[in-house]
Amino acid sequence: MTYALVFVLTLLSTYSGLEAYRHWQRRHPTIVRVYAHLQRLQLPAQWLAQAKEADLEPILHKYVDRLYPGQVQRQVPVVNEQQGTRRERIDLDIANGKIGIEIKLAKSLRATNERNRLIGQIQLYALRRYQQQNLIVLIVGEAHEAQLPAIQELKALIEKDGNKFLFLAVI
Repeated sequence: MTYALVFVLTLLSTYSGLEAYRHWQRRHPTIVRVYAHLQRLQLPAQWLAQAKEADLEPILHKYVDRLYPGQVQRQVPVVNEQQGTRRERIDLDIANGKIGIEIKLAKSLRATNERNRLIGQIQLYALRRYQQQNLIVLIVGEAHEAQLPAIQELKALIEKDGNKFLFLAVI
C-alpha cells in the first residue's frame, strides 16, 4: 500500500512539475520555441489568392499571442537611437524586443525591389533591436515558391547572419 501511495504522489508531482514548466515556457519565449510554433501553423490556400501582408499580420498576432499572452505587439518601431526615427516597424515583436518576426508574402518577393527592401529591413532590425539572432523572417506562399531561386537566395542571406528563415506553405 505504501508503494502505491508513493507512486501516486510521484505521478502527481511529476504532472504538477510539467504544468509548472509549461506555464514557465509561456512566460519565457525563445527563438527556438516561437520558430517551432510557427512551423505548425496552417493557412488555407484559398486565402492566399487575394491576401496581402496586412491581412496575415493579425492572424499571426492572434496565434502567437495565444502562446505568449500579453507579450506580442504589432507594428513596433525599430528606433534608430541616434536619429530617433520611428519609421521602420517590425511586424510582430515578442517580449519587448526579445524576438522579432517580419512577415512577407512570397508573391511580393518576385519583384527585385521588394527583395532588396526586405534585406535592408533585416539588416536594420538586427542592428537596432534583434542583434542576438532573435529575428524570424516568415515567408508565406505556395509550396513550389519555396524552391524559387530568389527565395533560396533570401534564405541563404538571412541564415548567414544567424537569423531564422521560415517558409510557410499554404495547404
